[in-house]
Amino acid sequence: KLGDSSEVKVGQLVMAIGNPFGLGETVTQGIISARNRSLSDTQRDLFQTDAAINPGNSGGPLVNIRGEIIGINVAIFSPDKENPGFQGVGFSIPSNDVKDALFQILERGRPIRGFLGVEMRDMDPAVRQAIGYQGEYGAAVIRVAPGSPALAAGLRPWDVVRAVDGENIRSFTQLFARVDRAKVGQQLTLDVWRKGESLQLKATIAERGAVTPGTQTPSNPPSQGQTHDPEEVLQALGVEVRDLDVPERMRGFRGVVVTGISKSGLAGELLTPGDLVIAVNNSRISSASEFFLYLAASAAVQDTTLHVIRDGLVIRVNLPAVPRKE
Repeated sequence: KLGDSSEVKVGQLVMAIGNPFGLGETVTQGIISARNRSLSDTQRDLFQTDAAINPGNSGGPLVNIRGEIIGINVAIFSPDKENPGFQGVGFSIPSNDVKDALFQILERGRPIRGFLGVEMRDMDPAVRQAIGYQGEYGAAVIRVAPGSPALAAGLRPWDVVRAVDGENIRSFTQLFARVDRAKVGQQLTLDVWRKGESLQLKATIAERGAVTPGTQTPSNPPSQGQTHDPEEVLQALGVEVRDLDVPERMRGFRGVVVTGISKSGLAGELLTPGDLVIAVNNSRISSASEFFLYLAASAAVQDTTLHVIRDGLVIRVNLPAVPRKE
């Protein structure tokens, strides 16, 4: 029997059932360590558990003490990709998400998820300071995918989505969950804050996978006052980064890895693919979205100092401010 995963609490007892390493049916016990964990853009809102999950457990149920299935085991956190083993951190898809996917498969032959086309970040103090937002609710838009419903709706980087159809947004995972559940073609009303103004935008949800970001080139948003558009700032710098992978994080690294440099960009001769950027203007960073947020906000108005680990040494890289377009 599928239980109601919305009722699951952190700390409650659970059991994981599976066939680890092909040994046969095995039951392990643990607790729910956390909710709403995200491993990637497509693996969000997962349960984290310390019930032992090993290779062979994927697809097995996570059950509560009443024997109800509250999740399906899908992943573990392991520093060794060659010989993965349980480290006390496993992940499960909540049963309500499983139930929704099952109904869609029975009705349409495959699961269908909504797509908006934004990269977002929660409103921590650093984000609030960078964009000047002091509201109680919301999640910040970091990037808008070309050709996406978000672009068509008029969303821009540094917008804050405060509510969706009247439901206050407290985190980006809550917003993504709302989009995932929306039907393809459904129109959502977004309550948006933009540089002190309140906007009501209408976004028509597309099917995830049906829209290919990058197939259309968006027109540049109109300039707002004397400020740079963040996307123009990042394009002028010409640097691409990625988040650290699990083994890198397990070894204690923090920051982002430089993956590409545009030779015509302002950072072209200053950074090198493989550099590990650990701070922007003395602010430690832990994700690509943080890096782009701080970099765009700083480089628009001043020279920016990056703390970089290169060949085992910590160095400072000074990026020039992006000139304003006349």
